[in-house]
Amino acid sequence: MAYQCRGSIKNLLTALIVLSNFIFTIQQDSCSLPDGKRISTCIRLHYCDSFQALIKQHSGRPPQDVVRNINSHVCAAGGFVCCPDNAKSAPVTTTTVAPVVVTSGKDSNLPRSPSDLNSVRNHPNFNLINDKTCGVSTTNRIVGGIDADLKEFPWAVLLGYQLLDTFEWGCGGSLISSRFVLTAAHCITNDLNAVRLGEHTISKSTDCDTLGACADPVQDIKIEKKIKHPDYKRSAGQKNDIAVLKLVSPADTTKNNVKTICLPTTDATDIDRVKSMRTPLIITGWGKVGSGNQADILQKAYVPYVENSDCVSRFAPYKIDIFHTYICAGGHNKTDTCKGDSGGGISGYVASGGKAKIYLYGVVSGGIKCEDPKLIFPGIYTNVKYYLNWILDNMN
Repeated sequence: MAYQCRGSIKNLLTALIVLSNFIFTIQQDSCSLPDGKRISTCIRLHYCDSFQALIKQHSGRPPQDVVRNINSHVCAAGGFVCCPDNAKSAPVTTTTVAPVVVTSGKDSNLPRSPSDLNSVRNHPNFNLINDKTCGVSTTNRIVGGIDADLKEFPWAVLLGYQLLDTFEWGCGGSLISSRFVLTAAHCITNDLNAVRLGEHTISKSTDCDTLGACADPVQDIKIEKKIKHPDYKRSAGQKNDIAVLKLVSPADTTKNNVKTICLPTTDATDIDRVKSMRTPLIITGWGKVGSGNQADILQKAYVPYVENSDCVSRFAPYKIDIFHTYICAGGHNKTDTCKGDSGGGISGYVASGGKAKIYLYGVVSGGIKCEDPKLIFPGIYTNVKYYLNWILDNMN
């Protein structure tokens, strides 16, 4: 009798032949290897180097013993394996508050440490974020980016500006609850007065995919209150570049193109877990694309995390300080965020209990030479984990 693969590993191996260039990964809590003596991390098969080497060794059609071996490492539905590449014999432990390392520049107005996660989870407004459907993509200006699928990032927000007799879409943002949007402080002006939710292609009144399935209508909602971080400084590196927008009325998140994104409020969803696995982060926006024009279709790109020490050295010649409250990412293969993506999010996939969700890790703040054909500079993002308590304090 032929060996029957448990779960979907056999189908996954076949799919990898077709989708060999598919470039996202999902991380989960620690998992146990089949020997029961070592612990590793549950990630997509595509990102487990040792298993990928075995598959490629057999031209994408490994023998049954290899299939059985990979199958024994399945740790979650959807093609996740407990990858043995970085196995450890001791249990993996994490800390709630990471030590502060100011890599360049100092400022007494910057948060000294990440938000205490216990106080975050006990905050009276905690129930306003991370609803059951947060971070769930409803489908399975970004230089170097590609078109996002319809409804792929249903928390992506466009900010609208009334300029005399004209109305323009400018910065971006992320829907974190039905009533609140997270964006960058430098996007807040007197002209900002509305947001658009559920958008995909700006020029179209109705967004439909190639099969004729259409998204629900966009939702344009006026802004009731604009809240900049009180210690935001536009000059000298745009410190504390984060803001909360309160909407006049709640968004209808029951629609198929409008959902909220999750915030990282546990150790398991912290960005340190993502960067330790060297997995790519996701940036989205309607900003400038490689042609220099603003994108009509929501763009997405996958960018590598850049250590702050590396980021400091890259920006030092331009006298731009990199603070511990920043995330640096991208700057490779002409992939970065450009003008118009300001305020949008940088996020990453995390799986917990076999369910994959997307978490918001940063807010697009700045960078330089994002359209340069010799692009080597990372994008700069405000690190959300330093501002979780402040965000909740302003979600009244």
